[in-house]
Amino acid sequence: MQNRISRRAFLGTPLVLPAGVFLVSCGTTTVYTVQPTPGEAPTATATQAIYTSSITSGHDHTFSIAFVSFANPPSGGVSGETSSTQGHTHHVFVSMDDLSRVEVGGTVTVTTTATSGHTHVFTFVKVANPGRDGGLVSP
Repeated sequence: MQNRISRRAFLGTPLVLPAGVFLVSCGTTTVYTVQPTPGEAPTATATQAIYTSSITSGHDHTFSIAFVSFANPPSGGVSGETSSTQGHTHHVFVSMDDLSRVEVGGTVTVTTTATSGHTHVFTFVKVANPGRDGGLVSP
């Protein structure tokens, strides 16, 4: 014997879902990102470019990269600590590929490690070498 239910009865039956299951509607999702407040333009000494991070929590940091690291990027990239500000530093890593990209005029952004609950963003661009380029600094 086969039990049949009418369509009207079926459509009137409540739907029970297990706990934790919910319906999701499809649609457009807008993602908002907060852009960091940019730091100062990079400067240079005779041997290195000096970059200033974004301003986060009311402060920034600096990080220096030797010009030779752009011209002949080390296979392991360049890494180190930022300047100490408000009693802390952050760690920065710039890959070999990123150093090469900057050397040919590209722009590279790198986010520091988190310290004291925040990070900073460095924007690396080619800077004229004052020891080689007559003291000019080009952002």
